[in-house]
Amino acid sequence: MIHVIRVDTPRKRLFQMINDLPTIFEVVRTMMSMVALVALAETTSVQMSFGFAATSVRNGSMEDV
Repeated sequence: MIHVIRVDTPRKRLFQMINDLPTIFEVVRTMMSMVALVALAETTSVQMSFGFAATSVRNGSMEDV
């Protein structure tokens, strides 16, 4: 009996491996979320250290809003 190796099996495995990787959109969205969280943490830290209810940064100076 001759065993025939299916040619499409390695292709399916390759495409499954590629499909398991995140898309560029997912990578960028995740990075932007992380940047936003860091910015929020820094803003909250500044507000707490200066006691401002809300701050805005304009021209390099902080003003109480």
